[in-house]
Amino acid sequence: MKKLMISLAVLLMLGTTVFADVSNSDVATVIATVSPNIAVNYEGSVVTGNVQTGDFVASITFRVDANTQFVKFCVEGSGLYKAGIVNNPDTPPIPLSSDPVEISADNANPAGGADNLIDWTTELADINGFPGIKTEDIIFESMQIGHFSQDVHLLMKWLQDDPEKPTGEYVGKVRLVAMVVPVYPVP
Repeated sequence: MKKLMISLAVLLMLGTTVFADVSNSDVATVIATVSPNIAVNYEGSVVTGNVQTGDFVASITFRVDANTQFVKFCVEGSGLYKAGIVNNPDTPPIPLSSDPVEISADNANPAGGADNLIDWTTELADINGFPGIKTEDIIFESMQIGHFSQDVHLLMKWLQDDPEKPTGEYVGKVRLVAMVVPVYPVP
């Protein structure tokens, strides 16, 4: 008996843990947070008819995929430059019209009862080397619960007011900037 007590005392001093169960378990909690994300891809554009003089419209489509149902947009646009050469001193660009940009989405509407027209600001933008300006921001709410995965359409105008403008291709840039809005801001 004395040897058994000494053996138990030695085991306790060595820090050996003795379990009475023949099996045991515990549970770990794993937490992953999905962050908001968004992707914008240009789909195509069409200019209606041939341009001589006056206003003309381009219809531009972008695909927007976000894992939030509220998305904030703004548009950046440039004038149209002869042969796409921005620093051409001989031919001035065809300027953007001051008319607002009409923006729509396949399965979303402007939040807060806003209309779908966004005005130009005086804020400048560089769109891949083309000088441009920005519009105000607008927030859309998707009818797709929890996400925004659809085409977004822009109708934009330019004003060709020079009856002697040289013929040929005039090139400009349009950028759709889209930002996730995790929670709609209440005014």
